[in-house]
Amino acid sequence: MWTKPAMKPTLVAIACFFVTIGAAALPGAARATGGASMTRTQTEATMAAFAAALSSDAALEGYLAPDATLISIDDGRQVTGVAAVAEALAALHGGPLAAHSRVTSLVVGDGSAMLEASLDGVQVGAYGGRPATGRVVHAPYAASFDLSGGRIEEIRLYFSVSAVQRQLGGKPRIM
Repeated sequence: MWTKPAMKPTLVAIACFFVTIGAAALPGAARATGGASMTRTQTEATMAAFAAALSSDAALEGYLAPDATLISIDDGRQVTGVAAVAEALAALHGGPLAAHSRVTSLVVGDGSAMLEASLDGVQVGAYGGRPATGRVVHAPYAASFDLSGGRIEEIRLYFSVSAVQRQLGGKPRIM
């Protein structure tokens, strides 16, 4: 079993591997892009600005391509379009979980990136069918990104809804 100190270097090493081989090598990640490819420097600048906006709850629309897609790996849900993706990301931070993201690492390559963060907050509204508990939530997550033309085209979000449910005192979903 992994211990907490061993987990971060392992996740970063995996992220470095995938960024090095390119996002197109990931299963299901190959995406036809109509935009211009991005260098590592361009990708890093875009992602650093996006990460800062994410951490400060600023507007995210300016970082998203018109046909941006957000895929939740946990449950397979997918949303497409600037407004829908920005709304989904905002809902993660607002609404029933008054939370903010704290970015802990960012690894970038040419047109691809991996971000590791935690969602920290308090349940202030109904979540998963249970009323507000006022409980503190700490949920680590990761996301992989495909970028082109200075914008984020696809986000694959690795976020455990079950972990949040356990912290709120409920039973996790069974797949």
